[in-house]
Amino acid sequence: MTAISRFSSMLVTAVVLSFCSVSHADIIFDNFGPGFSFPDVGRILQGELVGNIANIDQAASFTTGQNGAFVTDVKLGIYVSSPANSPFDGRGPLDVIVASDAGGLPGAALSTTSLNVNNFLGQVVDAPVAGSVQLNANAQYWIIADAKGKFDGAWEFNPINDFGPAAGRSNNGPWSLHNANDPRMVFQVEGRLVPEPTSIGFVATALVSMAWMRMARRR
Repeated sequence: MTAISRFSSMLVTAVVLSFCSVSHADIIFDNFGPGFSFPDVGRILQGELVGNIANIDQAASFTTGQNGAFVTDVKLGIYVSSPANSPFDGRGPLDVIVASDAGGLPGAALSTTSLNVNNFLGQVVDAPVAGSVQLNANAQYWIIADAKGKFDGAWEFNPINDFGPAAGRSNNGPWSLHNANDPRMVFQVEGRLVPEPTSIGFVATALVSMAWMRMARRR
């Protein structure tokens, strides 16, 4: 093998490996503290059967980077009321929704993961996202915590001074933005990044080069 062909082979391998690494799971957004830590303060979440205030849901926005992505998992830091410190047993159903943006407010649901929260007090809940939920690059989306039934608790704030649009609603009414001076609620979005078109072009060129080199060696 000549020096040129060896260099070409190394270049092709590097490009293909870099492309493959893009398809692995990556963090799209994360405002947890170290070890998924978060403070014991946040925004109220209540299902329709609690009857204390009303059916209260919360939403927090995030913006994708230069790559689009397929969402695979969402984690929230929440608090669930305990009979030891509340009139209510706050355990119950909680829907975690990935939603589009509609004029700076939560829009249509792209996916819904229904959880049954069985533990009290502060905890991280994990909501795997089924199917192919693709997010565009450089676009705003929302994570919605939709309390159901007897769920009574809160979606806690982040501990890293992260600020961004957040909204709330009651009784499934219209969404209203929260005060911009309040921290965003704490969550993590995980997914598989989609390569940019230029990356796809590099890979296509690499594959053609590999085929050409194999044909050249056979001559």
